[in-house]
Amino acid sequence: MIRFFQPLADNWEARRRRMIRETEQYLNKNLKVKKPLVIPTVKDGVGRFPRSLTRLFWNKILGL
Repeated sequence: MIRFFQPLADNWEARRRRMIRETEQYLNKNLKVKKPLVIPTVKDGVGRFPRSLTRLFWNKILGL
């Protein structure tokens, strides 16, 4: 019998595995370059990034 839907738990597990695999591939690729991408961080609840830094970061990530 053909199943037209997957149970939510199965669907989530497949998505989880795919996200982990894609993240691993991304990190491995970027760790091979001389200057790996540095992800700026701000301690939770302490501050915010300036708008200019936010734009610069996402432009680099998205290749704009």
